[in-house]
Amino acid sequence: MDKSRRKQGQFIIVAAVLILLVLISTLVFLYSNLPTTAVSVQNFLGSEKSVEQAIQKVYASSASYYGSILNVTGNVTYARQQANLLTVDGFNHLSTIFSSYGLTMSASTPVFSADWYSTTAYTYVEGTVHFNLTQLGLSGLSENTTQELMAQIVCPPKCVSNTEATVNVTSEGGQPVINLGPPNFFFKVFSQDADAWVQQPVTSVVNYGNGTYSMPIPSSSSSQAYILGVEDNRGILVILSSYSRLTYTLNWPSGSTSLSSQPMVVEFLNNGQVRWLEQNLVFTSSTPVPIPPVPVKDLLVNETPAGGMSTYVPFQVEDWASNYTVPLGLAGNLTLFSDFQMVVVEAYTNTQTITISWNGLDSTNQTPYSIPGTVASGRYFTVPGSNTFANSNIKVQMNTGGSVYIQVSTMSGSNLGSVYFIRADKVNSTAYGNYTETLIPGVVRDILQVEPENSGGFGQAYDTYFQVVVLIPARTNWVQTFQRVFFVNDSSLVYPRGVSDLMLAKLIPAKSSLDWFIQGATTPTSNLYTEVSSTTPQPFNQSTPNGEYHLWGVYCSGSVRSGKDPCNSGYNVGYLMTSNGLMSLYYFPANFSSKNLCSAGVRAQTGSNPYAEVDPLIPHSGCGGMSFFETYTVSWSGMLWFWPSGQSSQMDPYMLSVLVESPLSISVSTQ
Repeated sequence: MDKSRRKQGQFIIVAAVLILLVLISTLVFLYSNLPTTAVSVQNFLGSEKSVEQAIQKVYASSASYYGSILNVTGNVTYARQQANLLTVDGFNHLSTIFSSYGLTMSASTPVFSADWYSTTAYTYVEGTVHFNLTQLGLSGLSENTTQELMAQIVCPPKCVSNTEATVNVTSEGGQPVINLGPPNFFFKVFSQDADAWVQQPVTSVVNYGNGTYSMPIPSSSSSQAYILGVEDNRGILVILSSYSRLTYTLNWPSGSTSLSSQPMVVEFLNNGQVRWLEQNLVFTSSTPVPIPPVPVKDLLVNETPAGGMSTYVPFQVEDWASNYTVPLGLAGNLTLFSDFQMVVVEAYTNTQTITISWNGLDSTNQTPYSIPGTVASGRYFTVPGSNTFANSNIKVQMNTGGSVYIQVSTMSGSNLGSVYFIRADKVNSTAYGNYTETLIPGVVRDILQVEPENSGGFGQAYDTYFQVVVLIPARTNWVQTFQRVFFVNDSSLVYPRGVSDLMLAKLIPAKSSLDWFIQGATTPTSNLYTEVSSTTPQPFNQSTPNGEYHLWGVYCSGSVRSGKDPCNSGYNVGYLMTSNGLMSLYYFPANFSSKNLCSAGVRAQTGSNPYAEVDPLIPHSGCGGMSFFETYTVSWSGMLWFWPSGQSSQMDPYMLSVLVESPLSISVSTQ
């Protein structure tokens, strides 16, 4: 959490420095283009014109400052406030410069506007100044001015070459701007290494002499998806995008439409990747296209079900850190969609397309489908009690003292089961640090976070740090959890740490004396499973990551549903993980102790005390424990579901596992 706070603080500092640099450059531009000494009264020929031109330069500088702040922060309120202050400062400067004319002025509040990130973009300011030149006997003068820069992408659709961007640039009154060169243009290119948009200069421009310019598109972009900035010699900036909507077509595998009546959570990352349950969806016939760094308030999401009408749907934009592993909360509606942010939406297995679009107009209000406190939020999530959150289907209660666990119940209060988190070297963690309500209330999901600890330490598992994140989707009977264990390198350790067991999550059903059915196969999509009827822990494990899969398990009465999962109807709970998640468990003992038979995976027991554990290190007689100094990180994510009696469960673990391990293909088109 300290790292995430430092990240936020660093961002604020960087933004402040950028704004300061913008202000300095704008002031230099402003004052270098105005007269630097007082004007003589005797030289009054064209005096009125001189004042009008100076007023126009003040407005042009204010428009420049306005656009530059929008480009850094996306905060229209702050940009207008600061641009207004600069306008006032410029007029005060004019009063000094033209004091020998006896200049007095009164000005209306300037109107700033910008519309960016589409094929046509503009930035402008308009205002009226009434002024008198008392020393020259002139009064009742006025200047109505508009300072504007507009640009329109010509290619596409009219392209001479697919490797070049062509743009037409005009100023106020539709006058072509014909005096631009390479320094007046730049591309914004998404850097996968930095996971952010970076500015790339333009080195060559073809000027057609009529306001039309062509320039090579960077190799990392394409003619269908690029972002271009244009800044004229007054410093006024516009940013164009060759696309203003991304439409994703989901190609669900056969048989998946009857998989679940509950929504799935789909995440659209800022680098263009799309994922659900920690798996990237596979793009076919297209490559991922990043969402531009538009203000969050400009985003819209709509979905089209198979054979249905397109409608707007609830969504939320989340801030994350550390490569989407540390949740920071809901993104501010005036922030720019940038590094480690994601758009989160619901989707069903009959969802055909999901479209993310944006309106680059600075005056756009955020849609009520995303902002808390309006029509979208609060209609699914409630807070029925202390430290308890309900998603319309189930209630999740956090334990804020003693062991780290959550208890899940029906909306009426019937207990469905519990999930305990983190045990290291046979020592259980405690939650005296309490949970952090990272995102409450949500629109699509709530997010909780806790850092498990124990005041007495974790045996010989020295220098460890734990993180648990609980994601609660709306209108579902399941939660998603994410756990990380950090073994920190400590040069002060005289003896290596010793780890005899390590547990990340322990799923405990509310009912007893039923059976566990756990996948046991050599391929991740196999429907082979083993019935666990033992009242002592039975491991499903491997000493090396050699392809033994236990991706799902379900606890139920065993009324087998032929050809699918072993549970038919009635009470059941279960877990689901990806093969990558299982391999991350297997890699832990494999990297340190392949000779002493330590293993990882899942272990379960039934009887009066049923449970299933996810263990990076399973304690058993053949494992003498692990001993190491090195830094190491273990992470795991999984889906845990809780289905009450009397309801027909649609959570088929086998079909879900197939869907996760053979991800649905997706294509994206721009417009």
